[in-house]
Amino acid sequence: MAVLNAIIAVLARINTVFGIIGKYVSLTLIGVMMLLVVWQVVLQWFGDAPSWTEEVSIYMMIWITFLVAPIAYRTGANISIEFLKGIVSTRLRGVLELIFAVLIIWILIVLFQISIPWLERGFNSTARTFPVSRGYIFLCLPIGIAFLILAAIETALRGLRVLLDASYINDPLIQHHLNRPESQMTGVSVEERD
Repeated sequence: MAVLNAIIAVLARINTVFGIIGKYVSLTLIGVMMLLVVWQVVLQWFGDAPSWTEEVSIYMMIWITFLVAPIAYRTGANISIEFLKGIVSTRLRGVLELIFAVLIIWILIVLFQISIPWLERGFNSTARTFPVSRGYIFLCLPIGIAFLILAAIETALRGLRVLLDASYINDPLIQHHLNRPESQMTGVSVEERD
């Protein structure tokens, strides 16, 4: 159990750091995207709006999606098995979280493998309206998917820990009980038990 706890602690720290970085980069991109869109609208009034602002905004939205997806998965802000909470026991919820996490890991590994050729093709072309390689734009795919895989592995290991030791049944990640507002974006503590 000590090895499992140590692995979960390392994954939780990695996922928490990525969550913090992803949150602030996403917030920055949202701010820049908003300024670009407002700038484009204002310039359209004068009949001279740049064509690249719309494409840049779309690419920023793609980056935001892949930066925030691991945070949403890890904190239970995505689709979860909350509807089963009143129907099944907490231990069975741990089993279901483990099964779902393993299935998600498998799907994400396939998606990661698909994202690599996209990235390679992207470096051989440039964006339509501005001179930047699409490879830099598509770089968010393997990065976001890799961190989604790490978040899913952490969830799976926490589900396994609940199966091995019932005293971890109230793990906040498994229960989706993240009470502090900042934990919604940065993750949860792994120090539930000494």
